[in-house]
Amino acid sequence: MKVFVTGFVKQPGYYGGLAADSVLSYLDRAGGVDPTRGSYIDIQIKRNGQMLQQVNLYDFLLAGKLQAFSFRDGDVITVAPQKKTFEVGGQVQNEYTFEFDVNDLTIGDVLQVANPAANATNVSITRSAGRAQTAEYYSLAEAQNVPVYNGDQMVVTSDRYAGTIAVQVKGAHTGNGAMVVPYGARLKDIVPQLQPSPLAKLTHLTIYRESVAEQQKRMINESLDRLEELTLATQSTTREEAALRQDDAALVKQFVAKARNVKTTGQIVVVPNSWQDIILQQGDIIEIPAQTSVITVNGQVRAQGALTFNPDYTVGDYVANSGGFSDNADVKEILIIHQNGASEVVNTAYRIQQGDEIWYYQKSKPSA
Repeated sequence: MKVFVTGFVKQPGYYGGLAADSVLSYLDRAGGVDPTRGSYIDIQIKRNGQMLQQVNLYDFLLAGKLQAFSFRDGDVITVAPQKKTFEVGGQVQNEYTFEFDVNDLTIGDVLQVANPAANATNVSITRSAGRAQTAEYYSLAEAQNVPVYNGDQMVVTSDRYAGTIAVQVKGAHTGNGAMVVPYGARLKDIVPQLQPSPLAKLTHLTIYRESVAEQQKRMINESLDRLEELTLATQSTTREEAALRQDDAALVKQFVAKARNVKTTGQIVVVPNSWQDIILQQGDIIEIPAQTSVITVNGQVRAQGALTFNPDYTVGDYVANSGGFSDNADVKEILIIHQNGASEVVNTAYRIQQGDEIWYYQKSKPSA
């Protein structure tokens, strides 16, 4: 048995199937409804030129309802042209471009389909008026009876300040792992509520923030984009050089692919003498480090590893206890990373703090 699927589908044609197959099965064989031209609400099933059933796929998409139909050989499924549309986004569960074919649609109807988030408060509408565009703004309560027109774009927002925010506390802390504080609270407001363990190092608090992680990721991707552009823009004058450039480009491509998968932490280095005034945000993670007796030594030394903390030791002492510098070490610039994430470049006379990481880097190659 074959059914002809036509109209605004991606691959119109004659498709085999069973009588009990659903209209969705036949549409799928035809590549689905064309999302920019086809209608999801006007799909007709015809037999001998007579329409036997009209299908609205939103009934299935939103409510799981699909009326059964027994197909026969030669039946025709026709997807009509797309009707009027509106777009809805922002603080909604169903962010999508929807289709409609009624003259009295309201924002209240739209919100029932879009399902606003619990914290949503307002909706803005952008619509065309001839060559100009107009914008309207309503609270959700005010917008219920506002009419919706073809081409309208709606964004649901949460435009009120939260009464409280939730932050997490991790590390050397014996109290609750989550705290609810007033909106606008500062770090100094919650420090008295913390229950640090005996080994907690409150002077080295660290904050991890989602918005900072997103910014870090964006900066990494922008740097990788520039690296790719530089690699592709480099010109070669000989075949041999071109072959080397091609090999270099392949290595750069592999590096970029791996680097784009790096997960950023959103770590905020809490600067001494100003940390108390940091305004907290929803979802912040406050890390309380524990005191440690271990110093880690990394990079261009003969024996990398972890050494015990000695308050009298300098960077030079830790070099000596790590077998000394390697031949390629840059002895003038040594990087120290403290427990709170702060870093500084020091010399061998610098006196180490508990929990520090010491990084000895390789000498830079002289430019040709």
